Amino acid sequence: MLVRRRSNGRDNPVEAEMVAQRVAHHVATRPDQSLGVVTFSVAQAEAIERAVDRAGLGDLHGEDRLRGFFVKSLESVQGDERDVMIFSIGYGFDDAGRISANFGPLNKPNGRRRLNVAITRARSAIEIVTSIRARDIPDSDNEGVRMLAGYLDYAERGGPVSHPVRPAAERPFEESVGTLLESWGYPVRLGTGVDLAVPHPGGGYAIGI
Repeated sequence: MLVRRRSNGRDNPVEAEMVAQRVAHHVATRPDQSLGVVTFSVAQAEAIERAVDRAGLGDLHGEDRLRGFFVKSLESVQGDERDVMIFSIGYGFDDAGRISANFGPLNKPNGRRRLNVAITRARSAIEIVTSIRARDIPDSDNEGVRMLAGYLDYAERGGPVSHPVRPAAERPFEESVGTLLESWGYPVRLGTGVDLAVPHPGGGYAIGI
């Protein structure tokens, strides 16, 4: 879901309002499914919390730690899963029509792993609310930023996307685990957006590591 506005501040209030609308839609149409929201920044998480409060949906959080609604930044969502996740990208064009090449946690070492966390928290479905398309992301040498562009491209096209595979010497973990899995008779795929993926006989993937 694409919105085309971002303030010059640290959050994206227009995108936050759209997320609140999607939360209200979920509550009305999928009340039996748990819901969470993940963002790239604490500032955007706080903006979404305020927008959801203004929507007058009552207390969605509840006391169930495993099923209650939450809004969390990427740095704090590890380990949390919900049936449906809304992923707020947050980044976008400023009032001058420029977009920064700084994508927060993605620019840090192992930024690609942080992106993997964000897109693997949903058991059933993930919704993306974004102010930018894949083509809007500036060219970057950073693997995490390139993977974000690839993920948005996948969402836009609805087709497969390939990711660059690092040389074997730079991925000893993947090599070790992949060799073990293959010795057990499981085929392993690289370049899927996670470190290792095991194809499912019926199509798609059985597991991502």
